[in-house]
Amino acid sequence: MAELGRIEIPSKFPNDESVTVVNVPAKSGNHVRKGEVLVDVEFSKATVELESPCDGYVALLYGLGDEVSIGSPVAIIFSEQEEAVGLDIEKGRKSLVKGTPLAGERKLSNSPPPAHHSHLPSLDMKAVQPSKTIQLFSRAALSRLNELGRSVDEFSEKPFIRLADIEGNSGKSAATAEDDSPLVPSSKEKLSALKGAEIANLMAGQNTITSNFQKTINMPLQDMSASVGTAFSSMLIVPKILKQCSRLLKEFPLLNAYLGSGVINVYETVSIGYAIDLGSGLRILSLGDVEQLDENEIKIKISAGVKAYMMNRLDPNEARRSTFIVTDLSNEGVDYFVPLLGKNQSATLGICAVDPTAGSVKVSLTFDHRVTEGRMVANFLRQMATGLT
Repeated sequence: MAELGRIEIPSKFPNDESVTVVNVPAKSGNHVRKGEVLVDVEFSKATVELESPCDGYVALLYGLGDEVSIGSPVAIIFSEQEEAVGLDIEKGRKSLVKGTPLAGERKLSNSPPPAHHSHLPSLDMKAVQPSKTIQLFSRAALSRLNELGRSVDEFSEKPFIRLADIEGNSGKSAATAEDDSPLVPSSKEKLSALKGAEIANLMAGQNTITSNFQKTINMPLQDMSASVGTAFSSMLIVPKILKQCSRLLKEFPLLNAYLGSGVINVYETVSIGYAIDLGSGLRILSLGDVEQLDENEIKIKISAGVKAYMMNRLDPNEARRSTFIVTDLSNEGVDYFVPLLGKNQSATLGICAVDPTAGSVKVSLTFDHRVTEGRMVANFLRQMATGLT
């Protein structure tokens, strides 16, 4: 075999151990050009297009819905079509992952090639365009479809397909299927032509798909004095901000949503996630809808979450049960930071520095420009400030 190059999953975000294949524009055996998009993969914080590093014939090792480990190859480029079509995919995956060379070929590994292979083209990446697929499938549903060798077209009448739908339609009792989607969007909105053009301009130009707005909010709390300090002030303001977020997200549903499979997915309920990082990695505490809770109840929930974190008992999957995440760095003396947008979210809020003397706090909101726009976010922050003053 004459291998010309390969595409491996890059280590783009430190906490990611694997990615999911969400779009496969190419087919095994196709002749591809250098720079042509072959596979779209979804990281925790972004979806990325993987391009061909050279001209040749592609052999794809994974399909739609598959999970691939960081560093593993997802495609190989060969000089001849017969080589790409004739590759045994299952054997190819195993041999590539284990580092065993294919028959008659040099050893492939996830480590950088030795000096005499340094001529191989390197992988180039860019931000992904919105998916062309309108229908939404869960990861487990896509994986099961792939195992059964069935087409997504069989389910074209339903907007969201879960594992239970696949099992129920394949003769297996749906009652035994795993609930793989704890947070299901209640509505989906097709992108307008204007929004589609805006996204295309964002992707083609120097802009990113996210923006960040900041605001200073005056908090009329008698306790916020220089003698009290920022730590106590944070205990006073965080529950109030979380309650405001729960209330306002119902008025601004596009900030409680995400863009996926070519449509805007709006969550049915509000679930606030509170980010905790006390030295053992970032974890998300899912607080749910806290609008009707009193501030002391919110404090108790947060305290319990911190205790669970310290005892290494905070479930890493809590993030999947949150629709909007708040990161609190008010105790760190950070005047300003940009919170990272999480997976399946259109907005996230950061609580920055508290000024006990002035009785104010700074907040920072990152949002997905593909789902909403600056005017809506500005209005959200303005109403938050009004509700807290």
